[in-house]
Amino acid sequence: MNSMYGKSLVVLTPLKQSSNHNIARIHREYEVIDSYNVLHVGAGSHVGIVVNKLMPANIEDFESDVALSFSVWLTNRKKDGNDQIEQVQEKRSLLFKLGADIELDHGRAVVHKFFKTLMSSFPTDYVSFMKKTMKLLQQDFPDISSIIIDYKIVEKHEQISIPDAAQYESESEVEEVTIGHVQEVLEHAYPNGLNLRFIAEALRCKEEEASAYLAELEEAGIATYLAESDEWLRNTSKSQPTTRNGIDHDQPTVAIITCLFVEKQAMDSLIEDSTSIHKYKTGGESNVYTLGRIGNHKVVATKLGLIGDSREAITSAGSITTRLLGNFQQIEHVFVVGVGGAVPHYTDERLHARLGDAVISASNPHAYVYAHELMFNRDTKRSNRLRNQKLGRSRQKYSKYRE
Repeated sequence: MNSMYGKSLVVLTPLKQSSNHNIARIHREYEVIDSYNVLHVGAGSHVGIVVNKLMPANIEDFESDVALSFSVWLTNRKKDGNDQIEQVQEKRSLLFKLGADIELDHGRAVVHKFFKTLMSSFPTDYVSFMKKTMKLLQQDFPDISSIIIDYKIVEKHEQISIPDAAQYESESEVEEVTIGHVQEVLEHAYPNGLNLRFIAEALRCKEEEASAYLAELEEAGIATYLAESDEWLRNTSKSQPTTRNGIDHDQPTVAIITCLFVEKQAMDSLIEDSTSIHKYKTGGESNVYTLGRIGNHKVVATKLGLIGDSREAITSAGSITTRLLGNFQQIEHVFVVGVGGAVPHYTDERLHARLGDAVISASNPHAYVYAHELMFNRDTKRSNRLRNQKLGRSRQKYSKYRE
């Protein structure tokens, strides 16, 4: 029987083929491959990729360490002579097997990165999807040993709701808005104000409609019109001065940053003996600070003024934080409180952000946890050894990482 030797080959083996359910296994092969089972051998830019013939097997016969799934809509043309098109939903499950010496936590991170890369420029057909999966496994992810891909057309009663992307492509359309939408825009921008034209553009509605809702909000005491700057501002429950020269000498040591208006309100309710300062400026340069105490700690809470997700919005948020640390130079700890842009984890449901979670920033494996003194040479791109001997294990991890 003929055979060929393949070192670090990536092999695709179909395990099941039918009109509504297909399973394929992609794995690394370092041993001798029986050419009798080979259907195609890649050449040129696809050297090292082998496609086997159908080899029926049960998916339960293969172990996996990490699993994830997603659903897609497929458009099929019916073969009944009427040239009709139907949409069906397909569930794709990916079962990953890690290398023998790969820790599970590290493996999940690798799978997470693999999936994000696979989803970018999502392949629109089966061949492109399989080819991209094989090329990723061949080139960039040596920690993954094999992947089983399970394609299954689901019945109508099993379908999950997937929003149509086309419904969000309405940049040139006028959308229906409510008074709640107008209030939300003002709260996102707070402590900054917004003019009528900007509010209408943000909500894709007519200025007359936005103006009517703003008048209702003003009558309810929720919004205020600032004639000198021609801007609308979200009111707060507390009376706040619009300007203040200088900051209280009793400086806080803890800063609390929030992104949403309701988060700022929640933090203000926790602060005792509070004083609120709203330093209003036109052009998105406003700041709001609430000073007081939480327990024995002197704190200051602020809110980032965000509108949109553009680079300008990110820059504005950064400048607000910079001004906070500049005005309160005794700050020792900074807490970002609220949702913080949390998103579900790709590969491990236990890592989803949930209500009440505390998210702590952490360095990569083997990086230092705390550096008392660290010098970085711009020419050699190397860092010196830490001088703080009290770091113990953390210092040893950093030295391993640095070397």
